Amino acid sequence: GAAHTWRIVHLYRELLSRRQEWDLAPIDKGVKVYGSEADRQVDSVIFENLSRVTRFNQESDAIQGDGYSRVTLEEFSLYRRCEALWAQGLLCLQGEGTTRGHLVAVANASPNAQWQRVKKVKK
Repeated sequence: GAAHTWRIVHLYRELLSRRQEWDLAPIDKGVKVYGSEADRQVDSVIFENLSRVTRFNQESDAIQGDGYSRVTLEEFSLYRRCEALWAQGLLCLQGEGTTRGHLVAVANASPNAQWQRVKKVKK
């Protein structure tokens, strides 16, 4: 939700102060924050490289995972435990006992054995 998105902004501010040698873009110059930081209700944050974090699950009675319609696993075949990550991605899409949304794996041609098994299952 918005509180989680606020936490991302808070952690970024911590990095700005603690790791100045990284030369990160300051908030409001290279990083845009939408919503209220003061109320810990940040709707969205867009970083200098155009990565975006947006809130989901705003309803207080929402089931965990109801807000997610898509989970993308980048560079999936490079992970050592592909099957565990795939299973966790499926769990993120569940709501009240049903799977909703799409699980997407972006992968290269790695010979990782677990990736090869997951890929064969999804043909």
